[in-house]
Amino acid sequence: MLKVSPEEGGKFYQVHGGKPFYDELVEYISSGKIVVAFLKRVKAVEELRKLIGSTDPGKAEKETIRADYGLNVCHNSVHASDSVENAKVEIDFFFGKRS
Repeated sequence: MLKVSPEEGGKFYQVHGGKPFYDELVEYISSGKIVVAFLKRVKAVEELRKLIGSTDPGKAEKETIRADYGLNVCHNSVHASDSVENAKVEIDFFFGKRS
């Protein structure tokens, strides 16, 4: 587990900078300890997104992580990359560049 500072949270979510929900995302990710992990498998992004459900917990399929534990779009209990390209950036952010 680790603690993300507001500055680090801002860097992590820089792709959303200027959007109405940006500040809330940064505040939430830096509000307590988080667990970071990455999944390595065929179609990892696609398969993980199925497991966690829609970004909006109210629209997530039943028995997904977000449907069961998410509160709203910004407090949806789990983050997962939305593309392979973003996954590479996010893995590098938390684990350093990989060869």
